[in-house]
Amino acid sequence: MNALFKGATVLIISSLVNLQAFAHGEDKPGPNGGYIRMPGGFHTELVQTNNQKFKVYLLDINWQNPTVKDSSIEATVSFKSENTAASCKPEDNFFSCELPKGKSLKSAKEISLKPVREKMAGILVKYDLPLRFSAH
Repeated sequence: MNALFKGATVLIISSLVNLQAFAHGEDKPGPNGGYIRMPGGFHTELVQTNNQKFKVYLLDINWQNPTVKDSSIEATVSFKSENTAASCKPEDNFFSCELPKGKSLKSAKEISLKPVREKMAGILVKYDLPLRFSAH
């Protein structure tokens, strides 16, 4: 009986975690057409611009007000046998990130972001490559 209770508890929690992900928008495009994650009290939106570059918007809790003020992004791109840092620079209201020459997102497995939005640090968020929206 105890094992049955533990199994049911795990199943219920797993279901709630998946529903929580959809509640934060991982199943639909963000305001800039990108992919959304929630690292804390704000959202990140990743938009791939080509095979070496991508943009990261730091949005508020309501997917609005992108900012670079008092903010930063550390981006790491994972390949089959190595991890490579991407160079991220603030633009008007987003961060422009670029891989080193000779590296391509085509052969990458994942982009990891360590975001800070207006002095609020978020947890590490990961985007599997190729980018795609979560299915219901």
